[in-house]
Parts: sequence; structure tokens; C-alpha cells
Amino acid sequence: MLSAMQSPKIKGPKIKGPVIAGLVVLVAALITGLAFAGWLNHAPGIFLVLAQNGLAWCF
Repeated sequence: MLSAMQSPKIKGPKIKGPVIAGLVVLVAALITGLAFAGWLNHAPGIFLVLAQNGLAWCF
């Protein structure tokens, strides 16, 4: 029991979980965007390497 001198601990809102989840989503989106930008910049070279090695399905 709480005596007259003790007060209950007041807990703030639990935002740690959603903040971490949001940061994870943000980092995943950033990595995906960078990978897509790299693909757009280097697509012909990637395709030619795959075609030369017989790994391109559409060639």
C-alpha cells in the first residue's frame, strides 16, 4: 500500500515502440530508394553482364 508520503509513479505515453517502428520503415524505404536509383543508373550494364553470363531471362 501507498502511504500518505508516497505518490504513485506516473508513466508517460508509450511512444518508444512506434518511434522505433517508424525509424525502421524509414530506413527500409531509404535503402529501397537507393537500390532503385542504382538500378536506374546502371540498368544497361547490369543487363549486359547478366546476358553475357546467360542469366538474363528476357534475352
